[in-house]
Amino acid sequence: MNARARELLAERFEIVTARNQGTLVTVRVEGDSSELVRRLYEEHQVVVRDVPGHGWIRVSCGWWTSEEDLRRLVGALA
Repeated sequence: MNARARELLAERFEIVTARNQGTLVTVRVEGDSSELVRRLYEEHQVVVRDVPGHGWIRVSCGWWTSEEDLRRLVGALA
């Protein structure tokens, strides 16, 4: 699912992690990344992490991540 997450997120965001970064995909976002993380959780129950001081959010994907999870994430970021 990591590759799929990279593919979907790269359509809208700059990917800032190396391609083979395990289960992590990190993207640069506009505005306050910590506020975005809070909003994603409170409004959409999407859990991602802020990388303080960089304007990045980190998405962790693995065997537990479904296509529906990724669609929910991308939809919440729209």
